[in-house]
Amino acid sequence: MNLLVVGSVALDSVYTPFGETADALGGSAVYFSMAGSLLAPVRVVGVIGEDYPVHELEALASRGIDWSGVERAVGESFRWKGKYSYDLQSRETLAVTDRASTTVLLRALALQPGWYPQRAAVPCRDYSSS
Repeated sequence: MNLLVVGSVALDSVYTPFGETADALGGSAVYFSMAGSLLAPVRVVGVIGEDYPVHELEALASRGIDWSGVERAVGESFRWKGKYSYDLQSRETLAVTDRASTTVLLRALALQPGWYPQRAAVPCRDYSSS
């Protein structure tokens, strides 16, 4: 079994009372791929900008993560900046920069034949009304 991950491949800048980091690997696809790679090989579909440090993603390939479905788009990568509270239980989004197009993401997914089932195989619960 392989896991297919479709999501954001971002650069995060995080501020906490204990320190800060800028342009660290982030995004839901990156975090989920790292966790999922403990269980099965992972294939990722996403979009990055021209400024993304691809060598850092390639370093994660040894964990069984296939990044060949990540497409490089013209422009800057998706970025998130946030500030965490002292107890790290809450955060404030300071800025979001998203230059990657959803159209590019969907095109990248279409270029990966056989990577995903023809119909949904995993039921998902809708938490939006919770």
